[in-house]
Amino acid sequence: MAYKVEQKIGMFAGSFDPITFGHIDVINRCLELVDVLIIAIGAQHNKAELFTPKERIVLIAETVNSDRLKLVTFDGLLVDEAKRQNASFLIRSIRNSEDFEYEKTLATMNAQLSGIETINLFANPEFSHISSSIVRQIAKMDGDISKFVPKNIVATIKNKLSN
Repeated sequence: MAYKVEQKIGMFAGSFDPITFGHIDVINRCLELVDVLIIAIGAQHNKAELFTPKERIVLIAETVNSDRLKLVTFDGLLVDEAKRQNASFLIRSIRNSEDFEYEKTLATMNAQLSGIETINLFANPEFSHISSSIVRQIAKMDGDISKFVPKNIVATIKNKLSN
């Protein structure tokens, strides 16, 4: 009897504004678990953006090299985008206890809305303190962000803020 093996398609969503070493670590770990990883860049209605969603796609593509990545932007419910993209499950990252409570609630809501499962990966302790919001704040005050983002991102942020 032949079995049909379906691709494992995971969706990792976030703002990625900018992509950080923490994001990159989670992406690389996700690629060990899935056949295809969809990076879903959500609209930020409640945050001031540094980069447009299209710019973030370019930065992620320049930073993470894998033919198993699919980069998309979306505006709306994550579960609706997951359905459109045929994602098997959502992948989220947990940095601390605050993230845990939020992600637990989000996973429950997403499951009730669509039945999709959420896999939570704990952040590598080396990167668990990094957030895009804090990186943006440090960069806007001309601080050194090289410990939090790759060199190409440092240069792009400096260029963006100087214009």
